[in-house]
Amino acid sequence: MKYTYRGYMYFLILILLLVSSSQTRPVSYPGGWTVLSHNDAFSQALHVHYSPTAFHSLGIRQEKMEKDNSHRTYIQNNFLLKRINAPHSQANWYLKTGLGYANPKGNGKDLKEASFAELSWDWEDRRWFVMLAGKLDYRRGMPTTAMSSYRVGWAPYVADYGKLHTWIMLQADHRPDDSDSVTLTPLLRFFKGTQLFEIGYSDKDTLLINFIWRF
Repeated sequence: MKYTYRGYMYFLILILLLVSSSQTRPVSYPGGWTVLSHNDAFSQALHVHYSPTAFHSLGIRQEKMEKDNSHRTYIQNNFLLKRINAPHSQANWYLKTGLGYANPKGNGKDLKEASFAELSWDWEDRRWFVMLAGKLDYRRGMPTTAMSSYRVGWAPYVADYGKLHTWIMLQADHRPDDSDSVTLTPLLRFFKGTQLFEIGYSDKDTLLINFIWRF
């Protein structure tokens, strides 16, 4: 994934003008739409989904995988399996599934069936955030791959509702089938209202940029 310095600056200025940002939830409020842009060392993705209820969202995901340069299109379902509300914290279990096809050469030909399933858990209060996720990824003709992600975050200040929130986070990704299987990415998260922006840089010299907009 390659970006020029000028491209970084233009993109960051645009995002920071837009960031007015929400917590990164796979399911929105009933009747809500969400647009997610995800870019890291492993893939570049755009996901648009609609939430008919507070427990389910349905959408389209377009993704380019860095490892094999394949392009993938999924119908994606997200489910809130369990939410535990405590007086000063919240925990969530989510299931994400995708069913579609992979275009290995990126030319619209030789399409292969593809699917994935991901289970995640997160917990947070006003100061701390913890997330664990495990994913299985399948493409016809290729071995099923497993991967996992972990995050811990800390808020240097506690902001009131509607104000700009800032988190300092560390993300660890584990890809057992890669020779260098662990990637560490320090990152900053900013959110306010219905938008979220994340930026980080990994120990593999790759840029992470995530953006979420709910409406």
